[in-house]
Amino acid sequence: MIRLFLLCLCVPFFASEFENLSLETCIQKARVYYPLHKNTALLEQALNLSLDKINLTFVPRLKFTGKFTHQNEVTDARFLGVSSPLYEPIDKTQYQVAAELSLPIIDSGSAWANKALQRASNAVSKASVQNELYKVQESVINAFFSSLLFDEQLKQNEIYINDLQKDYENMLSRYKNGVALKDNVDKISIELLNAKQDKQNLQSQKDIANDTLSRLIGLKDFNLEIPSFENCKEELFKFEFDFENSRGNIFSKRPELDYFYLRKEEAQTQKKLELSKSLPYVDAFVQGGYGNPGLNMLKNGTDSFYIVGLRFTWDFSNLYSKYQQDELIRKEQLQIGSLEDEFYLNAKISLNSNIKTAKSLIFQLSQDDEIIALQEKIVLNSKAKFLNGVLSINDFLSDVNQFYIAKLQRSYRQIQFLSIIYQIKQLVNEWNLRN
Repeated sequence: MIRLFLLCLCVPFFASEFENLSLETCIQKARVYYPLHKNTALLEQALNLSLDKINLTFVPRLKFTGKFTHQNEVTDARFLGVSSPLYEPIDKTQYQVAAELSLPIIDSGSAWANKALQRASNAVSKASVQNELYKVQESVINAFFSSLLFDEQLKQNEIYINDLQKDYENMLSRYKNGVALKDNVDKISIELLNAKQDKQNLQSQKDIANDTLSRLIGLKDFNLEIPSFENCKEELFKFEFDFENSRGNIFSKRPELDYFYLRKEEAQTQKKLELSKSLPYVDAFVQGGYGNPGLNMLKNGTDSFYIVGLRFTWDFSNLYSKYQQDELIRKEQLQIGSLEDEFYLNAKISLNSNIKTAKSLIFQLSQDDEIIALQEKIVLNSKAKFLNGVLSINDFLSDVNQFYIAKLQRSYRQIQFLSIIYQIKQLVNEWNLRN
C-alpha cells in the first residue's frame, strides 16, 4: 500500500518533466537556441564600436613629425649685397622635429555619411541573420511533422500487431485442435514478424526526427502537440482568399524583403559617402617645433617655431571615377531588384502549389473514412470465410494488409495536410517572429 502511494506521488513528477510543445513554441525555442542568434547582439556591439570610432573624427589629433636632410644648395643672402662678416649661410645639412594638434571644422558630411553607411551595413547583416534563422524554421517544421507522422504510423502498427497476435493465437489454437494447417500458422507468424520489423524501423525513424528536433530547440524530453485539423482547414481558406486578393502583399512579413530593401538603402548610402569625399575639408591646427633652420630660412642655427591657422583641402580625384562609381551602385540596385522579382515569383508558385495540394488532401481525406469503413467490413467477412474454410490464408492476409494500408494512408494524408498548412504559414511568415 505504501509503495502504491509513493508511486502515485512520483507519477506527476515524472510527467511534468516532459514539456508539451506546439510547433510555434518549437520554432520560438529554435530561433533563440540556434548559435547564429548570438550574432544579433554581437552585431549591435560591433555597430556601437564602429560609431564610437567615427565619432573620434572630431577629437583633436596629435601628430609628431621629424626630418633630417642634406641638400646641395641653400638660400644665401649675399646675392642681395649682404657682406657682413657676421653673416653665416645656413647649413646644407638640416633637421626639424615638430608636433601638430589639429581639429576638423568642416568635413562636408563625411563622418555623417560614414555613420549612415555603418548603420546600413549593420542592418543588412542583421537582416541576413534573420534570413538564416528563417531557414532554421523550415528544419523545425520538417522534424516536427516527421516525428508526428512516425508516431501516428507506430500507433497504427501497434494496432496491426495486436490484431495479428490475436489471429496468430487463434490459428495456433485451431492447429492444436486439428482444424487448421501448420502452413496457416506460419504465414500469420511471418506477417507478425514483418510487422514487428516495421515497428522497429518506424521507431528508429521517429528517434532520428526527435533527436533532430531536440538538437534544434535545445530540449531533450518533450511531447508534441498535434495541431487542430479543423483550425488548419479554416486557415487554408483564409490563406487562399488572401492570396487571391493581396497581389503579393501576403509575403510582406518575409525577412527576405527587409533584406532586399536594406541592401538598396546600403547602396544609396554608399553613393552619399562617395559624394562627401569630393567636397572640401577644413581643419584648425597649431604646430610647434624645433629645428635647423627654424621658420627664418636665412638664419643659420637651431631655433623653435610655431604656426597657428586654418587649413583648407579639396581633393578632386574622386570626381574622375564618379560616373563609374554611380553606375556600379545602380547596377547593384538592379541586381537586388532582380533577386526581389525572383523571390516573388518562386513564393507565388510555392504558395499556389501548396494551397491546391492541401485542398486535394481535404477531398482525399473525406474519401478515406469511407474506404476504411468498407475495408473493415471486407476484413470481417474475409475472416469469417477464412475460419469457415472458404477463403485462403493468403487472401485473408491480403485483405488485412489492405485495411492496415488504408488506415496508414489516412494518417499520412492528415499529417501531410497539417504539414502543408504550416508550410504555407512559413511561406507567408505568419508567426512573424523577431528574435
